[in-house]
Amino acid sequence: YIRVFILNLTNMIKRFAVLEFRNFMRSSSFASNLVMKILQAMLIVYFLVLFVGISFAAFYYPKEKLLMDPLYFVGQFLLYAFLADVFLRYFMQQMPTQNIKAFLTMNIPKNTVVKYLISKTFLSFFTWGNAFLYVPFVVLLLINGYSIIGSLAWLFAIMCLYFISNLINILMNGKDVVAYIIGGSLLVLATLDYYGIINFRYFSGQLFYSFYTKPWLCIVPVLIF
Repeated sequence: YIRVFILNLTNMIKRFAVLEFRNFMRSSSFASNLVMKILQAMLIVYFLVLFVGISFAAFYYPKEKLLMDPLYFVGQFLLYAFLADVFLRYFMQQMPTQNIKAFLTMNIPKNTVVKYLISKTFLSFFTWGNAFLYVPFVVLLLINGYSIIGSLAWLFAIMCLYFISNLINILMNGKDVVAYIIGGSLLVLATLDYYGIINFRYFSGQLFYSFYTKPWLCIVPVLIF
């Protein structure tokens, strides 16, 4: 069953990718679209390099300057990062609805088109680009003697959270009020945490450190996903 599902999914993605490429090449604004794609690619490369640099800083700064466990230090900010990702993703990663009209003129079931557009959001830079923040960090953990199973479980749980963020963005599509509530909540939490009224960073640090100390907990984000 799984093999058939993967095969069907692969064929669907391949078919739609070919159709999108043909549509892109035949577009009347091909030159301007090509320039935009090149600029986007350059911007993505810039952020990928930046993310790798941040991952190194996130490991060595707390270890050498603050004398803290880098894993716990990073974990303190991950719930903030998750909320910020949901908020920013809503405004910067919209559903690829601009391609629907072209597909609906073809002999393709609407459900298939919708499934493809949803699956395409998981290929967004907002989803896979975060790996360049966390994978180098985990490599540094392993080099410095951290548990292999614990480190990989921690990484797996975090990447699942970004997949959940993508699903939330799909469900929030067109609901600006929800996005503003999340953004306002993030601001309020950060302010209260900064002035010591609540200790949200402690809660976040303990939560994510538990994925390292108890690797089996990484199944929780999977169940939510």
